[in-house]
Amino acid sequence: MKTIRKRIIVAATALAAAISVSAFDVPKQGPWLEDMRTAGQVMSAVESYSVEPIEGVWSFPEKEATVGIVRLLPHDTSVFSIVSLETEDIYPEPGTVIGYCIATSDPKIWRVYLYTRLKEGHVTSPKEFTGELTVPAASGNVMLNLEKAHWDMRLNPLALIPHLRRFLSVRKKTDGPAIPFGLRRLYPSNTLRLL
Repeated sequence: MKTIRKRIIVAATALAAAISVSAFDVPKQGPWLEDMRTAGQVMSAVESYSVEPIEGVWSFPEKEATVGIVRLLPHDTSVFSIVSLETEDIYPEPGTVIGYCIATSDPKIWRVYLYTRLKEGHVTSPKEFTGELTVPAASGNVMLNLEKAHWDMRLNPLALIPHLRRFLSVRKKTDGPAIPFGLRRLYPSNTLRLL
């Protein structure tokens, strides 16, 4: 019995260590990448590996910007940096990491962190979004639609009477169809790999 318990403890410790090593902590401030300041540099980086559907040069219409999505580490396909390439504003400077895309178990769904504040020329305050890779039939362009979940909480006084309903319910709040918020891939234009 003691041997089994020790094995369980050793296995649990090894699993916890593996999870903590593989987890990615989003920095509080976006770093600057000198070798990723132009679309050409991003294209060269993307072409040097087998292209993942998330990689490439993207248009970010809501921010009037062009960004690149590249691997954080050369052989790791689970974490990608979103790098500012061109903007209508003077900040963030080209080469600034403005967010991260982190793979999930579904290859079309990504955890996306975007820095939402600009402080003394640096991007800060990462916020989490859910990103979904899609290929709308009308345009044929690869899109990364971003959605921030909104939650509401309701109190149900009828739940105090047995068998009527739950006392408290939490559900995702939807306000109906909205204008999509997200990115449109400019390079590479190949959409077959996504499907």
